[in-house]
Amino acid sequence: MTSLASIAPETGATVSSTGGTSDPIGVLGSDFNNLRVHYPADANNVARQVNFSVKRPTISAAAPGGYTQGRRTVFYQKPKVLDNGNRTVDTIKFELSCDPENTDAEILLMFEDFKQLLVDAEIVDFITDQQIA
Repeated sequence: MTSLASIAPETGATVSSTGGTSDPIGVLGSDFNNLRVHYPADANNVARQVNFSVKRPTISAAAPGGYTQGRRTVFYQKPKVLDNGNRTVDTIKFELSCDPENTDAEILLMFEDFKQLLVDAEIVDFITDQQIA
C-alpha cells in the first residue's frame, strides 16, 4: 500500500493522452451554461454521457474580490450492466472553482497540477481500494 502523503507532483509538467482511437460523440442537448454529450453505445447497448456546465461569477459584496467564483463542472456517467442483469451508473465529478481575477494561464496551470494527481502512482490505492494511507 502506498501513501497519499508521498505524492510528488512536478512543477511545470504536463500530462497528455497517448495511444487509443478517437470516439465520436453526439450532442444530447445544450444551452448557454450546459452541454450534454454521449459516446457511442457499447456491446451491451450502454452509452457513456458527459455533462459540462458553467456557473459564471456574479457580483457579491460578501466575496473577497466583489465577485463569486466561477465554476466549471464536468460530470461523467458510465452505465454498467451487472452480472445479475441489473444496471447501475458509475460517475466521476470534476469541479474547478476560481476567482475571476485568475488569468487563463493560471487556470490552465491549476488544471495541469490536478491532472498530475490523477496519474501519480501513489493515488492508485486511493482510486481502486478507497485507501487514504
